[in-house]
Amino acid sequence: MTGRPAASSGEPDIQVTEWVEDGAEGAGGATPPAGAGPASRVLNQDEIDTLLGTGQDKDGDERQGILALINSNDVTYERLPMLEVVFDRLERMLTTSVRNFTSENVDINLDNITAQRFGDYLNSVPLPAMIAVFKAVEWDNFGLVTVDSPMIYSIVDVLLGGRRGTVPMRIEGRPYTTIETSLVERLIRLVLQDLSSAFQPITDVLFRFERMETNPRFAAIARPGNACIVFKMRIDMEDRGGTIEFLVPYATLEPARDLLLQMFMGEKFGRDSIWENHLAREILVTDVELEAVLEVKTVSLASLPTSRSARSSGCARGRRPISRCDAGRSRCCAARCASAATPCASRSRRRSSGRGGAPMIDLALQVVLVVLLLLTITWCMIVHLRLRRLRTEGGEMQAFIAALGEATTRAEAAISLMRDTGREIERAAIEQERRARECRGELGRLVENAARASRSA
Repeated sequence: MTGRPAASSGEPDIQVTEWVEDGAEGAGGATPPAGAGPASRVLNQDEIDTLLGTGQDKDGDERQGILALINSNDVTYERLPMLEVVFDRLERMLTTSVRNFTSENVDINLDNITAQRFGDYLNSVPLPAMIAVFKAVEWDNFGLVTVDSPMIYSIVDVLLGGRRGTVPMRIEGRPYTTIETSLVERLIRLVLQDLSSAFQPITDVLFRFERMETNPRFAAIARPGNACIVFKMRIDMEDRGGTIEFLVPYATLEPARDLLLQMFMGEKFGRDSIWENHLAREILVTDVELEAVLEVKTVSLASLPTSRSARSSGCARGRRPISRCDAGRSRCCAARCASAATPCASRSRRRSSGRGGAPMIDLALQVVLVVLLLLTITWCMIVHLRLRRLRTEGGEMQAFIAALGEATTRAEAAISLMRDTGREIERAAIEQERRARECRGELGRLVENAARASRSA
């Protein structure tokens, strides 16, 4: 619907006539009411369809009007400056890590950062692909890492010794093998480790690998309408390469949202830590005088429980004095009474004489404390002397024990020598006994031979 230029002051009737004719043609010959002006113009059906967005063909690529606002799947992206810094650090770190992992020249580029709804992202994942679910341990939430098919076969081809300069063959129609899954899992664990290191200057968080999925329906970590941030990285290894996508829900980043909103690292938003520390130190050493009134109560003389309280007020009869109680002490003050000046003075003297016994009690208590202190000092001196005596006797006892130990050592040495001597004597006696037996046998044989010789002679 396009507006017409405003008519000049000399042509109002012509402008109204044109509007009436347009409205009549669009509404099937209906005419506006008499006296209708420019504000009461009737829209035709085409303009209404254009406004609502319902007059388009079903094959149209773009929606317009109100339906375009209702059916929009776009998500307003809240810019997180420090998150972009984190993925720039990840890009540099992955360049080194993947180069060491594959022993190839690696070029990594961060393509774009977009915001999508979780359900729309799962529907847009090109299959076949591997979707890794990881958990941010400190944030207690999850995220996704998607590795597309060209990247999978490039990694498998590189790690298993494929020739350089050849495009890896893409095999469709079969699930990924255990070897392919294991190799891609190693790559994802390496990426998650570098992602944790990239977040370390901002906040400490550990990204832990949970599981690997090939079906997007089994990788659901959020509701389909939840907003997410999608980072796409392109990894090129000479003529081979692919894409790795990171999906992080806004709910996962919520614990570190304040840190990620900073324009630069360590932003304080106007706070001065030096001044805060100085103020805290000065507050701790500041002396403050505090006076507190526990209770203030106003009572009449008639409500006092005893006549003693009435006499202590020192006031004439017929008056209504005021009694003020501060921190447990009662003090009665009333208007001056000239006729009762003498009784008040006499009562004041009696009160002062009644309080004269308090200093004597304090003196007696101080004397008792002095006596107890002297007894304590005396007892401490006695204990000190006994302990010193015990220390002296303990030294003598230690010397005696040392001498006794030395004598015991000597006795043991002497006993050992006596045992050795006894063993030698015993061996000598046994040897002499053996020789004596041999001599006795020899002598017996000689006697027997002599007897034989005498008998034969």
